[in-house]
Amino acid sequence: AVATAAEVTTTADVAVATAAEVTTRADEALATAAEGTTTADEAVATAAEGTTTADEAVAAAVEVTTTADEEEERTR
Repeated sequence: AVATAAEVTTTADVAVATAAEVTTRADEALATAAEGTTTADEAVATAAEGTTTADEAVAAAVEVTTTADEEEERTR
């Protein structure tokens, strides 16, 4: 009876250890998912940065055109 009680305790301990392992796996999955989200967020930020650079290039081109137009007006 004593051996059986000890055996039952060990089985319970194994069940707790397994549950802890499952929780750890779930936590790791969440961490990986969060990491995936961060990577996606970074991709969006980079894309937004690319858009800003493109917008700045357009603004610079408009500025150059305006300067050329102003020069032409002065020359007339």
